[in-house]
Amino acid sequence: MKNHVIQDKELEEIFQDMTQKSNQTGLNPYDTYIQEIRKKRENLSDSESYMEKHHIIPKFEKGSDSEENLIRLTVKEHIIAHWIRWQVFNKDQDRMAYLFRIGDTAEALKLKSLAIQKARKRDQEEGKGRFSSDYQSLMGKRDGSKGGQANTPSQFEARQMIGLTYGRKTGISNQQAQLKEFLSAFSIWEYRGKKNQLLPEKIYVLINPKEAFIDVVKSLNQIIPNSIPVESASSMYKLVYEERPQIYGWRIVNKLIRSEFEVSIQNFHENFPNSFLILEEEFLRTSDFE
Repeated sequence: MKNHVIQDKELEEIFQDMTQKSNQTGLNPYDTYIQEIRKKRENLSDSESYMEKHHIIPKFEKGSDSEENLIRLTVKEHIIAHWIRWQVFNKDQDRMAYLFRIGDTAEALKLKSLAIQKARKRDQEEGKGRFSSDYQSLMGKRDGSKGGQANTPSQFEARQMIGLTYGRKTGISNQQAQLKEFLSAFSIWEYRGKKNQLLPEKIYVLINPKEAFIDVVKSLNQIIPNSIPVESASSMYKLVYEERPQIYGWRIVNKLIRSEFEVSIQNFHENFPNSFLILEEEFLRTSDFE
């Protein structure tokens, strides 16, 4: 059995502890936790060789890169920080940041983060991926027109609050074995841009394991804005069941279990030297979560 970074029971205990201490600090449990980590760093030198950067006020809430807004955390502390923040503020971004990482071991998360850093550095040097001027131009236009008829993903989600609460639970409970197996693994997707889009001919995306298939569709739409019409998202199931080879420019290239993550990154760059692979976790952490 994997030695996961932290268990639910420990998270609950830490949250209760921070809640009690917040009565003394006058801060909420999240800020109380950050305050405790700061004191710990002042009184004890870091014993961990690998640390991660965490924005106290996350980027999705306009947090800056100033020194005052940054803190170095261990892998475990980083997961705890996002989980406590989710409990306090109920932000989906914090929940997703927590879910992205909770199923792995500490060692796997370190290897994954290092693989992401290497991929990011390589793409930056070659002007590919998130550092492509064409891709950055597309991201600047991702929400399209504004107003009542825009039908953006955020508007769609706002109209589906009841479905997200009740329909989601029903859908998950009725998932077929093949779909469950697919969602439990990482998946590499290929997107072939339309001729009128300012995109490279092909884009590859590595999607993390998910609880529901709609989460896969949302991530693909986040990375390639509005590529999948929200009203037709269910048709993407056909790709999992191999009923269609491609839908809305997307196709599934491969799926891989967690232990294959780092090897798959290396193999991808060897087998597709002229293409770039967008890692969902890197994209979301640097764009919205952190």
